[in-house]
Amino acid sequence: MSQPLIINNDLQELLTSREDISDYVFHFTKSEIAFDILKSILKDGKIKDIGGRGYICFTEAPILMLPNMFSIFSENVSSKYYQKYMPYGIGIKKNHFYEMGGRPVIYGDKEDEVFLKNTHLFWRFQYYDPNYYDWTWLREWRIKQTVILDPKNMFIVLPSKTDRDILLQESFDIEFDGDIEDGQFHCYATGVSKKRWSFKAISIEQIKNNLISTKSSLKNNLNSQQLEESEYINLGSNLV
Repeated sequence: MSQPLIINNDLQELLTSREDISDYVFHFTKSEIAFDILKSILKDGKIKDIGGRGYICFTEAPILMLPNMFSIFSENVSSKYYQKYMPYGIGIKKNHFYEMGGRPVIYGDKEDEVFLKNTHLFWRFQYYDPNYYDWTWLREWRIKQTVILDPKNMFIVLPSKTDRDILLQESFDIEFDGDIEDGQFHCYATGVSKKRWSFKAISIEQIKNNLISTKSSLKNNLNSQQLEESEYINLGSNLV
């Protein structure tokens, strides 16, 4: 009865040692409005199949290896090959994604396509020709259903800490109150961070600056972040 546990321990040690194997899958947004699209996803609390393809695409590529990819995309904005993925996205724990129905893409040739076309696996098929049509660098995973975001099993990817601050600033509800003292009205403003923006986040900037450089340091960084329901911030007071 102990053999499966031994195998699992060995496998876990192997996976932990491999920096090229990701514990997460990522969904990145595209184009000049990528940040706005990400904010819309966070507001809705879900990732939807807006393209009507019958599935949603993710990548298994390790986040620590993606800064160079985004640099290439930014330098080749007119290329039709590059899909203009931007460093605005959501990482979801791979085991959680699998439990939701996510599966890795099946890369194959025309013969494989014909074989899979009338099967329940065809939604996972992606044509591959190493000399002509190669998308294997995406390490793609797909899911057929809307992805409901769970802050405990995900984190946000942003270009910089500044972008995270922007998200937090836009999440405020402003509450006003006041009282009369010495014949003057004192107005107080308090900011309330909305629950829907409760998330953990890392930035590509942190990776570039080697503040996050291994899977272990990524895990430690995420574990150090707390998920808060709301946060009250005194924005100051004025006399009216």
